Amino acid sequence: MRQLHIGILDLVTKSPTRSLYARVMHANLASIMPQVLGVWCERAGHRVSYVCYTGLENLLDEVPPDVDLLFIGAFTQAAQLAYGLSNLFRKRGAVTVLGGPHARCYPEDAARYFDYVLGFTDQTTVDEVLRECTPHRPLGRCLSASRQPTEFPPLAERWKFVQAALRKAPTIKIVPMIGSLGCPYTCSFCIDSTVDYQPLGFPQLQEDLRFLLSRVKRPIVGWHDPNFGIKFDQYMDAIEAAVPPGRMRHIAETSLSILSEPHLARLQRNGFRAILPGIESWFDLGNKSKTRLTGVAKVRQVAQQRHGADGNRIGGDERNQEGIKIMRITLLHKKMENRHRPDEKRQDDDPQKEQPSDFFAQICAFVTQNTYLYRLTNNGCYATEESSD
Repeated sequence: MRQLHIGILDLVTKSPTRSLYARVMHANLASIMPQVLGVWCERAGHRVSYVCYTGLENLLDEVPPDVDLLFIGAFTQAAQLAYGLSNLFRKRGAVTVLGGPHARCYPEDAARYFDYVLGFTDQTTVDEVLRECTPHRPLGRCLSASRQPTEFPPLAERWKFVQAALRKAPTIKIVPMIGSLGCPYTCSFCIDSTVDYQPLGFPQLQEDLRFLLSRVKRPIVGWHDPNFGIKFDQYMDAIEAAVPPGRMRHIAETSLSILSEPHLARLQRNGFRAILPGIESWFDLGNKSKTRLTGVAKVRQVAQQRHGADGNRIGGDERNQEGIKIMRITLLHKKMENRHRPDEKRQDDDPQKEQPSDFFAQICAFVTQNTYLYRLTNNGCYATEESSD
């Protein structure tokens, strides 16, 4: 097999931008899989050009015009850009491949614009594309592994791709890491709900953390696990074994049900500075995780956990006010805070009016009045506007 010049393009955004947020944060949103793909292609003996597109670059300058094979990773919001780039590079003689969330969710549509469309992707799948590397038109070839990979290349091997992305981040630099795939919950609105949960090797995770400490003085790690800390004790044991106290900061996404007070205290001790909490399904969709609470009982449980989390800051006390910053479930809070007509006086503007203290009552009223929310999320949409009722 001849050596190929392979382009790998990670589309973090859908269009050019000059916003301050894009300048500071977009490079920190680089995905892990394109970097893993780069390692697999190099292991097969090919030359790789990796680009993380943040919206600030000229793509025609960034991607070499002579690539033989172009892999593009894209969310659906960037699908039109991905389709246009595929058309351009096909005209230049390249074979094009689409991966990422859009390829997995809409393979039939993507196959009209790409030679290959990849669902679950492991090294065997990539090797098949590299060996064949043939145009498939008018409809591309859809390939998918039977499951997600059981292991990823170590951070040391993908480090040059991590560096290439983070060079575009002027101040905050977040290193992408992952320790598990899939999710134990079966919420119908989540792409990972049909994927069995599987932790990756904890010895490899420790090796990666030690390698990172040898390259960066006090790094920030962004955990890309769909649901961080499901095997909580094993995770924390691995981090504590590899990272001395105070040497590393972490950001992760996890289920609110995991954020008990003991867990929060341990997360704080290990340098976790931000947690993005999610609420697993309200309804009877938790069989994969053996969840038993549904409906109102589930709402009550979430309300109790929210009281324990104390809104925005958790894990601190009077002597230690730092705690862990927790990002609100913005949709629910926005709806509850803004369910009034523009000409009505807000309740919190009236000092004589008693303020609502029962979060459980608030959220129950919200769910009752907004049953459209479940219908929309169940159909894969997002409720972002005020309801018309």
